[in-house]
Order: sequence, then structure tokens, then C-alpha cells
Amino acid sequence: MLAKLTAVTMGMVLSLNGVEPALPPEGRLPERTRKQESCEWVPVMKEDQKIARPMGSSYDIMQEDAYGFNVSGQWTTGPGPDGIPWGIWFAKSDAVLLVDVRPAVTEGFLFVEEWEDTQIELERTARENLGSELDSIRFYTRESGGGDLIYAMDYSCIREGQRWYVTACYRFGDSYIGEFIGVNPYSATDCREVTVGAASSFRELGKSAKREGTDSPDKNGWPYPFLHNPFAITTYYMDEEIPPAPSGERRADDYEIKWKDEGMETILRALLGKKSGPVMSSDLDRYESLYIVGWLGDFYRVGLGDHMMEIPAEGIAIRSLEDVKEFRNLTSLTVQVRDLSDLSPLASLEGLTYLNLLVSPKLSTLDWLQGMTGLEELMMWGESYPEIKDIRVFEGMESLTSVMIILPSITDISVFAGLPKLETLWINCNKNADITPVKEADQIKSLMVNTEEIR
Repeated sequence: MLAKLTAVTMGMVLSLNGVEPALPPEGRLPERTRKQESCEWVPVMKEDQKIARPMGSSYDIMQEDAYGFNVSGQWTTGPGPDGIPWGIWFAKSDAVLLVDVRPAVTEGFLFVEEWEDTQIELERTARENLGSELDSIRFYTRESGGGDLIYAMDYSCIREGQRWYVTACYRFGDSYIGEFIGVNPYSATDCREVTVGAASSFRELGKSAKREGTDSPDKNGWPYPFLHNPFAITTYYMDEEIPPAPSGERRADDYEIKWKDEGMETILRALLGKKSGPVMSSDLDRYESLYIVGWLGDFYRVGLGDHMMEIPAEGIAIRSLEDVKEFRNLTSLTVQVRDLSDLSPLASLEGLTYLNLLVSPKLSTLDWLQGMTGLEELMMWGESYPEIKDIRVFEGMESLTSVMIILPSITDISVFAGLPKLETLWINCNKNADITPVKEADQIKSLMVNTEEIR
């Protein structure tokens, strides 16, 4: 179980190896470095040192010289569960420590000043979120290394005999809010020591910080939008290890998947951790993102939900996307497999908002886009598709905000000018195409045609 917990945390986005990548929108699966073990073990913070990682714009702010805490571990960056931006795991602890630091908001004052009422509200929310799986919960305060108080709670959950221990610590300074959430599948004591220790060592380093990002989403009635929901985070980890049973209604129409493509079956079984035995339709219900990159040589880089892994390419060939139709709830799909030229199975994925494709240049139609009326981003930038002669399918795709595509046979690109939300258009088209309509479309803020950056 610990291996899976670590893998989930490592898969939050990209483990730091000295380079700070641009963080993708939540739910997007970016590319990973090829070898996770190449990531450095670094002292995350010394009180009298600068922050020991690159700074950059992210979900929330932890700017260089603004904040720090004395922990040694391996960083991953988010968004992770409930959008929390930072995760740390350790060589000598079974805990995963999730961290966020934000400039203060006035609402934080009430969390502290009404601590007794806050405890009641937190316990109510815990029972509402976790139900009968909540085993115990307690609240307490500790004096921090800086002299102020740490407001904390310990709780445990049980699902099918497996227990999870969680410690959540909060510090409210004049200019910041610090959150530290530890999750440990084995030891409540270890979880508490890691989490309280990190929270206690937190310091302001003097530099002011500008608030960035947005409040946490209101999940399951969580009453503190300036904090992440620790109970949603706990549920996330429990679901990763022991998925909840499907509802009675879902069981009524559940069935064993009959695989159409051997390569796709191999990849999905690896991602699901099911080498053999039946895979049920309901096993895929909780996944909203699928990521398959197959042009990297001797391995596939693949991801499902927040899991990312590499699979040796030998003996694996994906020839059909029919099995992708089994996903009921996909919103994000990346498929980069150069042998694919039939994308018609994608027509059933009407819930997609993000689609990234790199397939065979023999692709001859975009008609499979017809039902994707909610699609917001389309990336087809890594390959040229000269066989595509008709792009009228884009008419009416009014949710599109970004299109990147290479269509060398297309001479009329005016359809893009009529998309009201389109802000980014990068297109390589026929050199004789009239680009006046898209140049005059004010909603398109980033425009590049045939490698010429117009704005």
C-alpha cells in the first residue's frame, strides 16, 4: 500500500530535478521525467537559507525568501488531491506530507478565535465527508517554534480493514496561512511527528508574497474555502487504494470488459494494477484522464488519473482506440501513437474538455469531433495531417478556447474566426490560405499561422 501511496504523490505532477515546469491546469496529465529516481533529495528549507527549490507561478504562492520550513524530503508539485500544490515524502517515514502556504485572509481569524466552534464544524464535516469510515477524531493545539499556536487535528479512517491515519496542522500568521496535512497508512505517531514538526519549523523569511490562484473548491460542504479539505484528500487516497463499491444502480448495468485491442488491454491492466482476472466497466468510472505516449522508443509513458508510469514497449502495439469507449467520465485524453489513423471511437467521448493527439499523418477526417461540444482545448501540433480536406466540423464548437493543429491542405480557416471563446490559434495551413478573418477576430489573443507569430 505504501508503494501506491508514494506513487500517487509522486504522480501529482512532476518531481523536482532542478527545473520548475509550468504547472498544468488541474486534471491535466503532463509529461514526466523519464526516471523518477533521478530526482534529488534536498533539504526543503533551512530557517536561515533561501528556499531550496526554484520559485515560480503556481496554484498558490510559496515565493523564494517569503516562507520556509525545515524538512528534508523529496518534493513533488501539484495540483494534488483537492488541488493542494506541494507534496513531500521521506526516506525514513511512511507519511506523505501535503503542504500549502498562502497569504492571510481575514476569514482565518475566525478559524482561530472561535476554535471551539471550529472543532465542532470540522467534526461535523468529517462525519459528513467520511461517514462510517471515520474511526476517531481529536483536536489540540501545540506551541510552534515561532511562539504562536499550531491548530491541529488527528483522525483515522477504516475501509475494508485498512486504516489510514491523518494529521492536519494549521498556522495563522499576520501575513500567511500555513497548511500541513500528513497521511500515513501505518503509524499515527509517525504521521503526527512529521506533520507537527514541519508546521512547527515554519518561518516567515521576510519577503512579502502576492496571493495567486483561487480558493479551494467547495467540496462536500467544506466550510473553509481558504483551506483545502483534508477529508476529501483522505477519501482520495482511500479510493486509490480501495475503490468504493459501485452503487446498486451501477451494479445493475455493470459488465466485464471484453477487450478489443491487446496493447490497450496491457496498458490499462498495468495502470489499474490488475494483471489478470476480470476488469469491470465500473472499474473505470472514477477516472477522468487518460494519457498514452508511444513514440518514445523503448517504452510507453502512460497515465490514468493521477497514476503515471512507464511500460516497456516490446511486444505492445496499439492498433485501435475501441477500448477507450469504455470510459464513461473522461474529460482529458492524450494519445500519441503514430500508427493510429482511425479515431472514430473517440466520437463517443462527449465529455472531453481537453484532447491531445499525435497520430498517423494518414488521418483523413475530423468528423469524430462532431459530438464534442464541450471541448475546450485541442492539441494536434506534433504531426502534419495533409489528408484532411474539410474542417467544417469546427462550426458550432463554441466551447473551444485553444486549437493547435497542422493542416497543410486547408485553404479556408475562417471557421475559427467564428468561435466566440477561442483565445489561442496556432495553425499551419496551406500557404495560400486567406488569414484575414482570423487576424480580424478580436477574441483570438494568441495567433500563429504557418509559424509566423501574428500576436
